[in-house]
Amino acid sequence: MKRSVICAAALAGLLAIGCDDEKEAATPALDKAAEKTGDQASKAMNKVSDAAKDGTDVMKDAATNSADAVQKTIDDLIAKTKTAVEEKKFTEAEGYIKQIQEWKSKLPAEAQARVDTALAEVTKLVAAGKSLMPPAAH
Repeated sequence: MKRSVICAAALAGLLAIGCDDEKEAATPALDKAAEKTGDQASKAMNKVSDAAKDGTDVMKDAATNSADAVQKTIDDLIAKTKTAVEEKKFTEAEGYIKQIQEWKSKLPAEAQARVDTALAEVTKLVAAGKSLMPPAAH
């Protein structure tokens, strides 16, 4: 019995020594795998970051294009208002002014201020034109 206990202890000792060697051999492989995984994660994060930046740029471009389209619509309405005043079509001009006011809210504050200036000008033109006409002609 003593013999089997000694053999078992010796065998356990050999296994323990062998396990230490395997752990040491496995450590560089694990480190390399961890490093590779970290590199892949870093590359993936960079791609996500780049995609987010690209998406932000696309959104900014879309917002700019949208604001430009709204501004063009307003500019066209202002021109139509002036033409309507020249043709003494004041009701039509007032309709354009209402449309301008509706479109204006879709612009950034700075652009709204410029539209307000133009709107004040065409509103004065309509009022001045109406004041020169007989009451029934409006």
